[in-house]
Amino acid sequence: MNDILVETRDLCKTYRSGSRITDVLRNIRFVIKKNEFITISGASGAGKSTLLHILGLLDDPTSGTVVFQGTDIKSFSEGKRSFLRNTAIGFIFQFFNLLPEFTALENVLLPALIEKDGNVAQKKERARSLLDSVGVGHRLTHKPSELSGGEQQRVAIARALMNRPEIILADEPTGNLDRQSGLGVIDLLKSLHSSSGQTIVMVTHNSALAGIGTRHLNMADGTLVTQ
Repeated sequence: MNDILVETRDLCKTYRSGSRITDVLRNIRFVIKKNEFITISGASGAGKSTLLHILGLLDDPTSGTVVFQGTDIKSFSEGKRSFLRNTAIGFIFQFFNLLPEFTALENVLLPALIEKDGNVAQKKERARSLLDSVGVGHRLTHKPSELSGGEQQRVAIARALMNRPEIILADEPTGNLDRQSGLGVIDLLKSLHSSSGQTIVMVTHNSALAGIGTRHLNMADGTLVTQ
């Protein structure tokens, strides 16, 4: 049975500004296996977030290939890419990206409502259950401005889990939190992996977090220098 979830082949990303060319990613080759918790560390500007955005179908490489569950994503229509972003990939961002006018419950529920199928009452119950599981079940009706940073990130994690994704991509998930809140988020991610085998890829510039997963990669100048 093939346990490779995502594979990159000679992945490159180049930006041009006038005559200036900047190579952000250079010939990235690696695989993500099901149930792995991969951490990718490196200094700011190393290309970590760019790589994560390409893995999450939020950006396209200049050259090279991303293979998702055995299929080259170049063959995906925009509709297929949108569907996968919403159902197969869960995103956790540094700045939470919660909708300010929605409550915690509504923010978590939103990915499920994009897909029209299914029972809305059951979806609401799952959203409530997820908020309970990440420790903010008592904040269902609060909007983001009424939550602490740590609470907002827990809501974001619940939202990422709402559609039972194949993989969670976490971009500096503790970067906007104080130390205690950050440790709580890391413990939550570790628990998700250990309890359910959730596949997670997390990028961070914090070298102290490099060893928390099952595999660590390091990036420098757009390349993976250790695997």
